[in-house]
Amino acid sequence: MDAVFQQHYQAAERAYGLGDYTEAHALTTELWNQLESGSGEHDPSLVMGWRAVVSLLLGHIQLHGLHNPEEAASAYQWVLESEPDATLAALAEQGLGYCRSQSITSA
Repeated sequence: MDAVFQQHYQAAERAYGLGDYTEAHALTTELWNQLESGSGEHDPSLVMGWRAVVSLLLGHIQLHGLHNPEEAASAYQWVLESEPDATLAALAEQGLGYCRSQSITSA
């Protein structure tokens, strides 16, 4: 992806880190939409890598920032479907486990 995409991702990470979850969610959702709409224009492995990273951030925002474990679980599942490296897969599995425990607790 290009430098502008990377800058937007860094802005989303920064917003998440600062606790501005609404802004982080908006930026990350826009990045996801860009990946989905422009995936044919870039190297598929590059798109899959970015999809995993963006989905992981989106999952964290949904889970820890917006307290929405159902939406977070979907994002973490997208990470796993992107065939990420072992570290990203482990983080997504950890997030999914936490989402499941939140669902059980609230039920």
